[in-house]
Formats: sequence, structure tokens, C-alpha cells
Amino acid sequence: MLKRFHLSLAFAYAGLLVFPSACTAARPLSRAEAFRIADGEARSYVHGDLKQYEHWPVFHEDGRWYIGYRQHGKKFVDFGIDVYDKTKKAWVLVE
Repeated sequence: MLKRFHLSLAFAYAGLLVFPSACTAARPLSRAEAFRIADGEARSYVHGDLKQYEHWPVFHEDGRWYIGYRQHGKKFVDFGIDVYDKTKKAWVLVE
């Protein structure tokens, strides 16, 4: 009887050690991952090549990356892309 109690206690502790690691939040996207996802969405938006655009500005806050796209030599952003860490989805922001 005592052996069965110790065995069930051991499984209970093992479950406590396993579940917190399984329930942790996903890590934030790296800058390179965010660029890859945003560039894919930007290619769809401009229907072509991105050689005429540069990434500016780029920042990460509140669980999302913002990547602005402006044409080389221009002062203002043509459009921006939000890439969310949790869903890895991109949204075009027209400015």
C-alpha cells in the first residue's frame, strides 16, 4: 500500500515538472524571421520584386514586429507590415 502511494506521488511530481515547460509561451520571432515573413507579404502587396524598397523603420514591441518599406532615396514610408510573434501572420498597413 505504501509503495503504491509513493509511486503515485512520484507521478504527480513528474507531471508538475512536465506541464509548465509545455505551457510556456512561444518565443518571439527573430529579426530575420520577421523579415522573411514580411517580405513574402510585401511581394504579394506590390505584385513583384522588392529591389526598389528598403526596410525602414524596423522595431519590435507588444508582441509584434513593424517593418516599414520605402523606396530608395525617398523620405517617407510607402507601406508597412506588422508581423505578430504569436501567430506568425503578417498584415499590410498602408500609410
